Amino acid sequence: MEEIKEIQILMIEDDPDDALIIKDLLCESKDPAFVVDHVYDLKNGLEFLQTNNPDIILLDLNLPDSSGLDTIRALRSYTQNLPVIVISGHSDQMLAMEAVKIGAHDYLVKGIISAPILRRVLLYGLNRHNLRRSLTENIEQYDIIIENNIFGILIIDNSGVIQFSNKKAGELLGKDPEDLIKQDFGIPVVQNRAFHLQAGDRMIELRSRPIVWQKQQAYFVSMYDVTERLKSEQRYQALNRVYRMLLKANEALFQMHDENSLLKEICKIVVEEGGYHFAWVGFADNDRHKTVRPVAYFGREEHYIKGIKISWGKNKFGQGPTGRAIRSGQAVTVQNWSKDPIVAPWRKNGKCFNFKASIALPLKNGDETFGALNIYSKEQISFEPLETELLLKLAGNLSYGIQNLRLKKAKEKNEQALAESYTRFRNLFNSVPVALYIFSMDEKLFEANSFFLKMTGFEKVEDLKAFAFKHGGMSVEADKVLKVLETEDAIHELETQWRTNNGNLIWVKESIRVVRDHQGKILYYEGMAEDITARKAAEQALKASEQKYRRIVDLAQEGIWMLDARARTTFVNQKMADMLGYEAQEMIGRNYFDFIVKDNKKEAVAQWHKQLQGKNIQHELCFLKKDGTKMWGLVSSRPILEEDFQGALKMVVDITEKKLINQQLEETNRQLMSLLESSSAVIYSARWHNGMVAPLQITANLKNIFGYEPQELINNPDLWINNIHPEDKEQVIQAITRINQPGKYSFEYRVKDRAGNYLWVYDEMRIPADWREGTFTIHGLWIDITEKKKLEGQFLRAQRMESLGALAGGIAHDLNNILTPILLATEVLRMRDKKPANEKVMHMIESSAQRGKELIQQILSFARGVEGEHKPVQVRHIIAEVGRIIKETFPKSINFKMSVAKDLWPVLADATQINQVLMNLCVNARDAMPEGGKLEIRAENVVFDEHYSLMHQTAQPGDYIKISVIDSGQGIPEKLINKIFDPFFSTKEVGKGTGLGLSTVHTIIQQHNGFINVYSEPGNGTTFNVYLPANKSAEVEESREIAEDLKGEGQTILVIDDEAAIREIISNTLKDNGYRVLTASDGAQGVAIFAQQKNKTDLVLTDISMPYMDGHSAIRSILKINPDVDIIAMSGLEHDVKVDINRPIKMLNKPFTSQKLLKTMKEVLAVSTKTKEKQTAN
Repeated sequence: MEEIKEIQILMIEDDPDDALIIKDLLCESKDPAFVVDHVYDLKNGLEFLQTNNPDIILLDLNLPDSSGLDTIRALRSYTQNLPVIVISGHSDQMLAMEAVKIGAHDYLVKGIISAPILRRVLLYGLNRHNLRRSLTENIEQYDIIIENNIFGILIIDNSGVIQFSNKKAGELLGKDPEDLIKQDFGIPVVQNRAFHLQAGDRMIELRSRPIVWQKQQAYFVSMYDVTERLKSEQRYQALNRVYRMLLKANEALFQMHDENSLLKEICKIVVEEGGYHFAWVGFADNDRHKTVRPVAYFGREEHYIKGIKISWGKNKFGQGPTGRAIRSGQAVTVQNWSKDPIVAPWRKNGKCFNFKASIALPLKNGDETFGALNIYSKEQISFEPLETELLLKLAGNLSYGIQNLRLKKAKEKNEQALAESYTRFRNLFNSVPVALYIFSMDEKLFEANSFFLKMTGFEKVEDLKAFAFKHGGMSVEADKVLKVLETEDAIHELETQWRTNNGNLIWVKESIRVVRDHQGKILYYEGMAEDITARKAAEQALKASEQKYRRIVDLAQEGIWMLDARARTTFVNQKMADMLGYEAQEMIGRNYFDFIVKDNKKEAVAQWHKQLQGKNIQHELCFLKKDGTKMWGLVSSRPILEEDFQGALKMVVDITEKKLINQQLEETNRQLMSLLESSSAVIYSARWHNGMVAPLQITANLKNIFGYEPQELINNPDLWINNIHPEDKEQVIQAITRINQPGKYSFEYRVKDRAGNYLWVYDEMRIPADWREGTFTIHGLWIDITEKKKLEGQFLRAQRMESLGALAGGIAHDLNNILTPILLATEVLRMRDKKPANEKVMHMIESSAQRGKELIQQILSFARGVEGEHKPVQVRHIIAEVGRIIKETFPKSINFKMSVAKDLWPVLADATQINQVLMNLCVNARDAMPEGGKLEIRAENVVFDEHYSLMHQTAQPGDYIKISVIDSGQGIPEKLINKIFDPFFSTKEVGKGTGLGLSTVHTIIQQHNGFINVYSEPGNGTTFNVYLPANKSAEVEESREIAEDLKGEGQTILVIDDEAAIREIISNTLKDNGYRVLTASDGAQGVAIFAQQKNKTDLVLTDISMPYMDGHSAIRSILKINPDVDIIAMSGLEHDVKVDINRPIKMLNKPFTSQKLLKTMKEVLAVSTKTKEKQTAN
């Protein structure tokens, strides 16, 4: 194995100390030498791998941006090849096993790693990786041999499933080799002998032998293409079939005595014995169209015959093989139906029936051809010369047989003529498909034919006679008809209803007349009748259908216009008449072209001539309305054809409005083209040559945006690429060279303008659909998105603050619960133990708790957007207070100055939060000037107009006060300026800053609907400008403190809180101040105690967040027991108390002092007392 001199290691470890330890361990190894590149998170590790190729990776599982096994998965999804050694602070055997399963080579535990162990693990992981790579290379060489084999190779297991396929096997089977794997082979494998498989138009021969594959019994199957060999065998077999067919056909000629039967039998023999696909016989009719009439066929393709039109004349349908064979008297062969032009009219139908080749054989009587025998094959180029010669013999024999049968049939017909004539006239009465009858009124004469019996439901004439005379006739109007006939000798025709044997009535059309003797006496009646029941029903249905479609036509949204062959109007629907402003009847009979404007008549006549040729057309025409105005219509026309052209049906859609819109769009397009020069997007076309882009045309606004003349870039194609920012250039070039298919591609990068400034550019290029490798033209555009990028940066900062807000808010509740008993306890201890020696300790505890409370308030301001009570505030007073603190506490080396406008407008604000904003900014300024400097606070009135607001996204037009905090300190580097408002971001030493100061400032300013800007240069100080909306009309109230008596009067208070310390200290505080106290550790217990003491409990003090039953549920339950009881809710976070009642619930936010607690209770109980006194008085 190759000796390893130096090993490149990528270490991904977020703990600097752990990283240093590992580096020291690696330094102890000199042979080989370890070179370590260290990154602190997964993201930077993946970016490192984009441009570097280390030998091995040391990976910590718990990183800032990834943790646990997901870290390995993320790394493995990016690189599968490099060995990975996990280093973890957890000695977890299960975790180590899972890590190895998903791709780690080994698992080391921090704290117990020695230099020899680390060296051994790294070398073992690297050597095992190299061995695996060598094995992979050997396998790849074996795969190349198998894949390039000229024979197809398959490995098939005992269950018939394909386990392996080489490329040749995929080609033979017409599939991707990968798609064959794990597929069922579909046929049983025959061991040690050849068997065949049809694959598309190929015949594959397969041979197999047993092998062992992956420790299982399987078959090695080799595959060969034997298509051509089998085709030769098939041609030999085809000739044998033709000889057998000819023999069978000759036998049929002697045995068959009927022409139709003979023709059908010959077609059947051709298909069944000859092995052809389909056969039919057609006779040449001498009609106007010289039609070829099919008379016999055999095969499944009978629908082909029924649907085709064939002629033997010199027209479109006479140019096929059948027409040519009849005209020429020669055989006509089509060897390729998919390409031969003479079968073009029938190719589509032939394709449906899988016709590949055909032959038309003339049927002749002497020199006259009277028809053709047509034979179709499934095989392309099927009819060879010898085969054609034999088929011509078959056609000649068939022609002779047909003439023989026709002569025989003519003789038999003459012999039977007389006999048939006698029989015909004898049976005429009973055979005609109408009811015939004769009857006399004396019942001596009564005859009716069989159709009469069938029509009326009788089997015997006797039964019919009895029925007719019983009812006075068959017709329901018999008496009326007979009376008419007594005075008339003419034939009387009528439509009437007849009775039938089953009692039903049928409609008949009856013709009847009376026969008289020479004296005029009526001898009998004779007549005929036709059953028209179905016709009557059809007439009714037709009438209903006509009415239905008449309504549809009249309601159609399109104009419907019917013309005769001379373009005269025969029908228009109401919509068409309305379009042109006519009554429908006014248009009937008028010529179609009378309604078309003069300029469009030539177009209309040309379209009409197309319809005369039987074509469907669609075009636009301008019509002249009755009032002289114009209407543009989209006309869809269909010719009405029977034997020849009868007229046309036209559908007209009014597109006048669409035409106007299109004209407007064209005008708009012209305007847009003129505006391109002033567009913010530079549009270009360029020549693409092997991944290199050379501009051809560029719009003139390039100079306005980037400062370059278009011709500069056209003359120097590399100018644009060379001016791309060095950090972006390589990435852009790689992205462009990777383009390998048509579509839209876009890039964002920085490019230097004429002035030397880098601008962000959005570059979009479109690769055409008809592109080809090499050289072609592309189109694209460049847009200056520098301002957009700045806005995106602001948006990302806002997103980071929002996401970190959830983290900060999560800890506030628990901290408040911890601080609440501390604050309350110090006050209780101060009251109980007033020794001066302990006062200092209690003050220190209380001060620390207050600092914790203030820190939580900052966290909550950042996390939840907690807003204080906004009141009219004069910021001048707050600045004065801050200035006093600065003068008393800041180093004397800092020169402090204030400048506040005398007429400074009031604002609606929380004074405490504004004080916090100013103090945070001033403390940051102080820390930026460790050697001393200048600090100034300014305040003035400003007014923003809409123009300023458009330039500053966060500003709204209106009145503001501007507070500036200016220092002469170190300044803020440009690369950090976008991070200073991020939570927990700090440039101070560990322990000297929380990183919440500026993020809290930002949150508070946003809550006050204001905004903050920062301007800084390293070495030249920093200026923070805070803008708060002014409220000129607000009146500032002066605060006054009034001493209050907060003692209770023996009222009973129920305290509910799951924190024992809070429960106990609140209980002691209340007892010390004159209250009786009941306590409960959760909501359920509190409700139970209240139910027992409901008449004695004056007020309930309950926490909101508790296990088992929370505060909301407890309050609802308590109010159901006593709706009038007073309730105060407590929480470590701000909540809305949702209990579905009409009165508000007082909220007490933790941590609170005993004074705050007692004052809140005093206020609630006082309001309750006044309410009860008022109710008693009423």
